[in-house]
Amino acid sequence: MKKELVRNIRNYFIKKYYNLKYWLGKREHLQYDYHKRLIYLTKTLLAFIISIIGFIIAYSNAKEFNQIDLWIIKLGGVLIIISIFFIIKFGWRFFKEITNIIKRQKNWIKCILIILVLILLWQGYANKDSILRPASDFYNKTNLSLFNPISITDANSFFTIPKIDNNWTNNFMSSVNAERIRRGLYPLKESNELNQIAYSRFNKMMENPLISHYGARESNIGEVVFYPEGSTEQEYIHSIQQEAPLHWSLLMDPGFSIYGYYIGEGPAVKITDYCPITEIPGPNINVQEFFNSYGCTTQVEEAIWLVIELA
Repeated sequence: MKKELVRNIRNYFIKKYYNLKYWLGKREHLQYDYHKRLIYLTKTLLAFIISIIGFIIAYSNAKEFNQIDLWIIKLGGVLIIISIFFIIKFGWRFFKEITNIIKRQKNWIKCILIILVLILLWQGYANKDSILRPASDFYNKTNLSLFNPISITDANSFFTIPKIDNNWTNNFMSSVNAERIRRGLYPLKESNELNQIAYSRFNKMMENPLISHYGARESNIGEVVFYPEGSTEQEYIHSIQQEAPLHWSLLMDPGFSIYGYYIGEGPAVKITDYCPITEIPGPNINVQEFFNSYGCTTQVEEAIWLVIELA
């Protein structure tokens, strides 16, 4: 009886021992592969450091990188933004992995870390002037404009509708003259007399704006009428070359040496859908009837007129 009691007690404690051992073996921190995670942590830390070095290089050479012409893209700003992205990405991964390791450790390690953090916070508060001053100096010395990945001026010029005015027309005619010179022709020179004629012609056409070049037979000079609203100078030149070859041929005519122009606003026929015809072939044509005869859909809208007289 006594031996059986001792045996039962011994078996009870042996069973409890193995149950405890099994429970300890199943704990999360023992299932955590520290070797593999340490390798991952090291790689993440290296990537984080490389990202910081990349940021320093990009920021230090941002002005040189921005001199590389990539339309509205500022290469220096793009490289800075990309490096910051990777700093945040790998920094967050490193922080998460450190947190996972700490969670699987004993409580005394966590307590030590909490105490260290509290000490650092206290020291930071006690010496806030000496700590915040370098941060403030660093902020003041940092050129935040280098962080901008696009050129605001160029972007605005791209997304803003170009204004058709004297500057626009002068740039347009400069490009026309550049093409004339390339072809071996004399450039067109602006004439105040033709400017007055263009003004008179615009007012004459406004008497019947839906008739092409209304009243053109009253003068013996060349004339082109454009509706360039919404286009840049180069875009509109390309459009004329592709869609209005007769008008372009007048601008390239070697018999002309001077020009005048007038910019006004008035009703004009706009094509609202695809149309196989893109150019009115001559004066005194009813524009709506002409396009409708080819099955094109049109509507009358207010538009900017650019009347150019050539002689």
